[in-house]
Amino acid sequence: MWLKNIQILNFRNFSRLNLEFSPSINIFVGGNSQGKTNLIEAIYCLGRGISFRTFEDDRLIKWEKDSFYLGGEGERKGNFLKYELSLAKNSRKLRRVNSHKVPIKNINYWLWMVAFSIQDVKIVQGGPFYRRNFLDEITSFLYPNFSYIKFSFSKVLNQRNVLLRKLREKREYPAHQMLGWNSQFLQLGSEIVYLRLKVLRKLASCLSNIYPRLRGSTCSIRLVYNSSFLDEEDNDLSIRKIKEKFYQKIKLVKDKEVENGMSLIGPHRDDFQIIVNKINQRVFGSQGDQRTTAIALKLAEVELLREREGDIPIILLDDVPSDLDFKRIKLLLDLVKGKGQVFIATQNTGEFSKDFLEKSRIFHIREGEVD
Repeated sequence: MWLKNIQILNFRNFSRLNLEFSPSINIFVGGNSQGKTNLIEAIYCLGRGISFRTFEDDRLIKWEKDSFYLGGEGERKGNFLKYELSLAKNSRKLRRVNSHKVPIKNINYWLWMVAFSIQDVKIVQGGPFYRRNFLDEITSFLYPNFSYIKFSFSKVLNQRNVLLRKLREKREYPAHQMLGWNSQFLQLGSEIVYLRLKVLRKLASCLSNIYPRLRGSTCSIRLVYNSSFLDEEDNDLSIRKIKEKFYQKIKLVKDKEVENGMSLIGPHRDDFQIIVNKINQRVFGSQGDQRTTAIALKLAEVELLREREGDIPIILLDDVPSDLDFKRIKLLLDLVKGKGQVFIATQNTGEFSKDFLEKSRIFHIREGEVD
């Protein structure tokens, strides 16, 4: 899987670009605010239809322009396809593959990509929201029905919270409504937790191979799911067993939920811990260790997608991490250079070996221009 070329019109700080890429390593070199991260983002948008930096699509359009266009040829499962993505202000994004309109969320038309950025450290050091989102994104890749289950659960959760607030305010409503919403809440919530646990086990298995290599030393690593209603040892239960435990906990907290006017337990409140050599990385890991852990998690994502697709996803590395020492930078580059097509954005090439550079196609970026 790889991207052969890209055409850019009015995207971020780029007016017009036409670039041809290497199927192996591509390096974008430039100072701050010159456009190297924007180019990484454009590639990701073309392949996935969304940005890894913002949810506000209008920000992708170049200043004082009304629309942007991205196009390029990508190889997937032995076939070259023409990918296009466009957006006009006050309109929805339009995605085409071989001139046919396709839904943004249809993964069957994605050029699979994994983007590494400075924001990834939030997966380790940030709140539960970041770890849940990371885990749920991988789960939706491996089990496509997960996205629909989670969407349905969110709707049920919102309605259940409305009814809990009505109960707290002692407003009248049909009592059977809560029974109906509870039934869906338990079923959908149990399915979410079941799939998350399956993916977390797969993720931990990949990390056990990747993390020691990236760290440069032997170590033990565990991923521990923190459920609001399961015990730590309940990591391999059936949906039925998970649902039973969920139901028992719901009964215990029902009065407290009414008092607070919200759902106090469920997958929307869950988290997972990353334990390296018995140390919780979020609480006690150093900045460098947290960054290394985040990169290891993303590399594990690459491996899981490779297993699913039977092909290596495109890797986008937004800036070589400045807070990693030279040894770990070398180990990171050694890990990514053998994994299909790689795009790297960096301020300079001093961290790269002569051999690495000789195998790379290098692009210099300055004020939105590339040579």
